[in-house]
Amino acid sequence: MSMFSKNKPNQIPAEEKPFLLEAEQALKEKKYFPKILGDLQFFLTPLAIKSALSSKVKVIYLDLVSDKYQTSTTGSGIGMIFGGFSGFGGH
Repeated sequence: MSMFSKNKPNQIPAEEKPFLLEAEQALKEKKYFPKILGDLQFFLTPLAIKSALSSKVKVIYLDLVSDKYQTSTTGSGIGMIFGGFSGFGGH
């Protein structure tokens, strides 16, 4: 089951959901981590320019553009992002 599943449909705006689901799937498939980050940043940038990011995804986006999660290729950085976003991060 996806951490972006139907159990919390109002928490993720429809414009953001496909990009987050794609990144989640890429992580599950253990694809190249820097590409996942780059793709996510690429797809979220137009929403950021329009100031259309939700507050939670805005935090993720700001971390992406500040290279906060670019220090490791293990996937742990983005895992922490999605862990906190989905409520599994102990917040």
